[in-house]
Amino acid sequence: IDKVKEAGFKTIRLPVSWAQWLDGNNQVDPAYMAAVKEVVDWCMEDDFYVILNIHHDGGEADTSWIRNAASDYAGTLEKYKTIWGQIADTFAGYGDHLIFESMNEVCFPPLGMSRQYEILNGMNQAFVDTVRGKGGNNAGRHLLIAGYNTDIQKTCDQRYHMPADPAGRCFLSIHYYSPSPFCVATHDVDWCVPETTWGTEEDLAQVRADFDRLAERFLSKGVPVIIGEYGVLTDDNKDVNSIRAYVQKIPEIVMEYGMCPVLWDSGSS
Repeated sequence: IDKVKEAGFKTIRLPVSWAQWLDGNNQVDPAYMAAVKEVVDWCMEDDFYVILNIHHDGGEADTSWIRNAASDYAGTLEKYKTIWGQIADTFAGYGDHLIFESMNEVCFPPLGMSRQYEILNGMNQAFVDTVRGKGGNNAGRHLLIAGYNTDIQKTCDQRYHMPADPAGRCFLSIHYYSPSPFCVATHDVDWCVPETTWGTEEDLAQVRADFDRLAERFLSKGVPVIIGEYGVLTDDNKDVNSIRAYVQKIPEIVMEYGMCPVLWDSGSS
């Protein structure tokens, strides 16, 4: 955390797994909650803004559970509210440098798209209602709301809705790994032809076209946006200058739109 501070960053997004630390009543192990709190405190000591979320619980792993809302909406929603209630209680006294994020890249296959949007909208609203119903600074805390799979195109769909918030302090969460054949494809994928270079005028124009669409749908209507993840996998002999160009240019363009970019550390060398 100190090294991140020394590098000049001002925000740390903490992707937290909760599923492995729940008992039969969906109560978080107190020792685990204390460990999460300790890390948040370290970040606060370095004057960071911290984004704290429910992260891997929304994925496809065996321990993930949020996608169960596709088959058991009521039960999954109750579990979701129970966990967020505990998080909100634990951090009720923390100020505006702590932001809660509803969930990570979540969708609900194999349901039809309209029902998937209904579920996501409902869970995001429950997140806001749960946090706002807790004490301390939760009444006015900034909240980061997950878009549909945090994808620009699908979140700009009219079936997606930001939740109602009496405090009016919600951001939209979007991730940006585009073009995916360059950013995330490895040499052995079968869904595209991987690309090893990036940075042409056409590439830059596409980035602006993506953000123009996001700006029209949300920024122009007063909804702030955080690009909670952007980045590129650095293995598979990708062109080093292209990687550097992407990591530099994307946040520059993001900030031109008045949004906040958060770099995802891919863990690659």
